[in-house]
Amino acid sequence: MPPPRALPISEEFSNPESYVDSLLEFTGSSTLFQTFCGHIHILDFLIQEPDLYSAILPEEWQSWFGEHDVDEILYLLVKDSLLPLGEGGPPGSLVDFIQGVRRHSLDRTWSAPTTLPHLPYHVSVGMRQKKIHEVQSFAQYINDISLDKGITHLVDFGSGQNYLGRVLASPPYNKRIVAIESKRQNIEGARKMDVTAGLANIEKVKRDKKRYRMQQEIGSTRTKIPSATRSNCEMTAKQQNASVDLLFSPSATEQRMDGFVVDQRPKADLKITYMKSNSIQYIEHVIKDGNISDIVGQIAHISSGNLGPPSSESTTPLVAERQKTEPQSFQTTRVTKVMGSSHSEDSGLEPTLLVMALHSCGNLLHHGIRSLLLNPSVKMIVLVGCCYNLVSERLGPPSFKLPSLRPPFERAERLSSAFDPHGFPMSERMSTHNGTGVHLNITARMMALQAPENWTKLDSEAFFKRHFFRALLQRILYDKGLVSRSAVEGRAAANPIIIGSLRKSCYNSFNAYVRGSLVKLSEDSSRAKLVEERLEGLTDEQIEAYEVKYGAWKKKLSVIWCLMAFSAQLAEAIIIVDRWLFLKEHPNTVKECWVETVFDYGQSPRNLVVVGVKN
Repeated sequence: MPPPRALPISEEFSNPESYVDSLLEFTGSSTLFQTFCGHIHILDFLIQEPDLYSAILPEEWQSWFGEHDVDEILYLLVKDSLLPLGEGGPPGSLVDFIQGVRRHSLDRTWSAPTTLPHLPYHVSVGMRQKKIHEVQSFAQYINDISLDKGITHLVDFGSGQNYLGRVLASPPYNKRIVAIESKRQNIEGARKMDVTAGLANIEKVKRDKKRYRMQQEIGSTRTKIPSATRSNCEMTAKQQNASVDLLFSPSATEQRMDGFVVDQRPKADLKITYMKSNSIQYIEHVIKDGNISDIVGQIAHISSGNLGPPSSESTTPLVAERQKTEPQSFQTTRVTKVMGSSHSEDSGLEPTLLVMALHSCGNLLHHGIRSLLLNPSVKMIVLVGCCYNLVSERLGPPSFKLPSLRPPFERAERLSSAFDPHGFPMSERMSTHNGTGVHLNITARMMALQAPENWTKLDSEAFFKRHFFRALLQRILYDKGLVSRSAVEGRAAANPIIIGSLRKSCYNSFNAYVRGSLVKLSEDSSRAKLVEERLEGLTDEQIEAYEVKYGAWKKKLSVIWCLMAFSAQLAEAIIIVDRWLFLKEHPNTVKECWVETVFDYGQSPRNLVVVGVKN
């Protein structure tokens, strides 16, 4: 059953429509919100003139922040009740801004089910506690919401290791799963875990263990024979290759010993058969839009008298076809292959599908939403999104109220000018708002993934330090001429020099961070020579001097980062509401749609599900 309200919003709003109006008004008119949410970047923090901190924060905010530490400021933003604080409290304009963001943020409170089916260890194999919580809760939610809807198959968009599908295919749910995944290695791993979960059996063979171990070792090195098989003298390359060929020859992989057939095939080539036919079907496919007609055509045939849990029927035509074309160990369907229909001549009912996704990345969730409109067989969608930074942009570059804050650079212009029809925003309401539409650049969408309410003191201190180190390195690169100036107003332009991940030890000190970063930059063939020329004489003393000179700016940077993460709650709200509006704009197809929480925010902050039900 849908919740009482279609959106998890404050009681201050009488209905979702009034909330949407207020959300768009606040985010479109608040210069501070637009500044914190996408118009600034940490890389600019120490190279912009005048400095970023003074340029964007009201003086009264700066004064109050200067008297309180970062933990107190963060507590004020996300947890303080904001009751009248009297003399010495935060300035009124800051309180008004905090209340405005909170008022328009979606409610993330989750009411846990009274009971959840126990998740056996052999089914939860490979899952960490966070994933167990997500899968256990979401599986029960999908089961409850699809009861009495005539759903025959659950289609997982971007199944990955198929944790969700495996739980739903197991007791007590016993659902038919169609797992669509683009990466073959994920499917291979998922099928192995299906065996562990008791959903499938792997072919049993008898081996010559000694010879098999030799074969496995040779297969990993392909350069030498294990020492146990070599003579005292070194073998020539020709002799080694001859020995390898011997072990991998047909006579070596299948021999008779004491009347038994000895099978030396590697595990990857052993056939996996499912105990219940069609309980899980894997389809290797890159989803590029919401049209899944090719996939629907490959779903195993459902007889008119068998709409319940999967039965242990004989191999279906689709499975038989796969067995002919795929290695025995990897019987999955690839949509790119030309294959016969999976339906038999006496085809009965067409499959009735529920499309689901657990933390699907980027546009994949948009494709899932559109699948409800583009495919007659899709009757429901139940989708939880993630990775908003990977969502493309449907509209052109955003217009900046304060253009001097963030200079354009090539990558940002390329991303924001993509005009991808599958990107954000989906709805016409957001696309045409104020004549130019709603824009969220990649920085805003990246910040929307933050969860400041979950930050602990240790966590926040760790990434405050990482961000400070990166901003300070950018200052060094700027001083050394590796970051260019912009011709606009003479300000510094933060050219996108990407460092990437570094070893944990690189964050022990700023000197270690700089040295580790320079190693990464030296590996970039396009910059290696220039980096070496400009930074050749950089000493440890000079690096330390930078840290001393700019050390006081660490707190200021941390304050700005807190404000950015806090404000970005509304960026996530805009993205989620846009998806709901898109469904609302198709009343002839969509009977009802809503958004609600499905996880505990403390364990899984991307906890909002978008649900759509077809007429």
